[in-house]
Amino acid sequence: MKLMTFILLAGFITTGLFAQKISLSQVPFLIIKDFNSKYTNAKKVKWVKEERNYEVEFMLNGKGIDVTYDTIGNWVETLSEIALGELPSTVLESINNLFRNCKITSAARIEQYSSDALYEAEIKFNGRKSIATFDSKGNQID
Repeated sequence: MKLMTFILLAGFITTGLFAQKISLSQVPFLIIKDFNSKYTNAKKVKWVKEERNYEVEFMLNGKGIDVTYDTIGNWVETLSEIALGELPSTVLESINNLFRNCKITSAARIEQYSSDALYEAEIKFNGRKSIATFDSKGNQID
């Protein structure tokens, strides 16, 4: 539940700063077709336009997912909520080395068209919440 709150909060912040909520009629047909074929059981579907891309935020099997498409309907990336135990051990080791005495409060896997999967972790460190992104080898991306 904390992760869903985190994803929704991140989505609201992103939507408020860089994206605008749009109606389904504003989404290109090819994107809707691809989304509907892959996520037939999606719930609480919300579409936003973020710069040039289209993003759909939804729930599937109790987990929050965000899928991004480019303007012509190509899939760009998928951010999926994951359990903390699904973080690779290399990522966990890096978090523990970089942020001693931190608490990981939520995690997500990011699959991208242009690169290998990344992992995001929301951590509480020195009284502050922060998001750190890692590749599967445990290298911090940001």
